[in-house]
Amino acid sequence: MRIRTILLALSLLPLSIGPAKAAPEGDVLPSVDALVAQFDAVAMGHEHGAREPMIRKWAKVPPDMAVFTSPAFDVRPYIAQVSRQFAEVAQLTGLDMHLERPSAATNLRYGFYSREDFSKLPGDPNDPDYRQVVLGSACLGVSQLDHDAKGIIVGGTILIGTDIAEPLRRHCMLEELVQMMGLPNDACQYRPSLFCEEDYELDLTPADVILLKTLYDPRLAAGTPREKALPTVRRLVTALRGDMLKADLGPMPAIAYPPKPTGALNPKEEGARTPPLQAMATPR
Repeated sequence: MRIRTILLALSLLPLSIGPAKAAPEGDVLPSVDALVAQFDAVAMGHEHGAREPMIRKWAKVPPDMAVFTSPAFDVRPYIAQVSRQFAEVAQLTGLDMHLERPSAATNLRYGFYSREDFSKLPGDPNDPDYRQVVLGSACLGVSQLDHDAKGIIVGGTILIGTDIAEPLRRHCMLEELVQMMGLPNDACQYRPSLFCEEDYELDLTPADVILLKTLYDPRLAAGTPREKALPTVRRLVTALRGDMLKADLGPMPAIAYPPKPTGALNPKEEGARTPPLQAMATPR
């Protein structure tokens, strides 16, 4: 299997954030047109570089994620959030995702590092795009795509800045994980949204849930080109929106979390030492 590495998801965000803006009055869910436009922008846009618009998602191997951190950063206060959000994404996508100790099987590396350390990622520091994306980001993701099968994500690296404001870091943690699933771009076709850089949501909104579930519906295959995918997206979005409206958008369904791992996420324990940052972005 040949792999190519691309910058797929990132947050070019300010280093501090204000309070989230209130949602506009009106329907409890965005219109079908707004949902489709948002899906089109976040799934198939080219905000961070020209690329062929198509469906991209994990379809060959599921994410096996491990958490890494720089030695100076205490990641323990964030483990509960990482575990909860990982379980939520696993349930919404239907992927057989695992959160484990770092090992040779790790294909999704989730790291807490200073933004200065981001410059150690592979790339040309003299490239203006590299400098803007890597050196100007509060957090970012590097996705690995299968060269032999269009649109299939087979690995990736998520980097969360340790030297940014706490609310921004908490926002980045979920945003980058969801973007790494195949929804990499920012867009504000509806608000509030995790994907809108002006909202800084800390949770998936009901509308965002529709987008993620649409992407991982088996009727939407990885590699499907944009013009062929969008009619299917509209049908799926319409059905999911209708189901949510029938349910009156009460409390979101309880997530069936897996048992809490025993020490598996503490990067400071024996057997989970932090690797060099360059190694985190190296395809296996």
